[in-house]
Amino acid sequence: MKLSIQNVALVFDDKTLFSDVSLTIDQGDFIVIRGPSGSGKSSLLRLLNRLGEPTSGSIAADDEPLTDSDVTSYRRRVGYVQQTPILVPGSVHDNLTLPFGYKSSQNGAPDRSRLEADLQEFNLTDINLDDDAENLSVGQKQRIALIRTLLTKPDIILGDEPTSALDPESRTIVEDHLRQINRDQNTTIVLVTHLEFDSGDRSARHFTIDGGQLTETTP
Repeated sequence: MKLSIQNVALVFDDKTLFSDVSLTIDQGDFIVIRGPSGSGKSSLLRLLNRLGEPTSGSIAADDEPLTDSDVTSYRRRVGYVQQTPILVPGSVHDNLTLPFGYKSSQNGAPDRSRLEADLQEFNLTDINLDDDAENLSVGQKQRIALIRTLLTKPDIILGDEPTSALDPESRTIVEDHLRQINRDQNTTIVLVTHLEFDSGDRSARHFTIDGGQLTETTP
């Protein structure tokens, strides 16, 4: 999927967060967006997930305006991982399999052995599938939310500070996995972060959003 952002502006309460933002994101791109708090990084991701509409300008997916697309069909292809993870009451297993219980889901839920392997891979060896999700730490919840998104195999992953609460070891594991699926599955990654990010052997495009403008930078 190709996303095209054309001359987008977003205004909240008479305050312009950003204006004249244009960016083309091709399938398989790795986009890293940094900027100070309040600059509009998270708001831009929300627009890309259709959780809001731009004040002016347009966003298109494969040359079709998002306003003309079916929201449910679009979100099946776009995974959105928020900085503050949203988990439902219930077990870790309940949360990981949540997307597969919706009528719109086109796939069956993964079995327990697959989910247990994912917990191991993301350094969650201290929890199990039957644990109460509400008792997890923020860092554990972030990884559960990320695993849940990855299980749906989206074309694009929008990550809003998905490693902000992680220790260095767990952060490295998450970043390595994002690089891997970008490289091996051609999954598009759009990552908002205040941390340094090394794209490794896959070249990432780096941007800064500040003062209402989006600027491509050299890492």
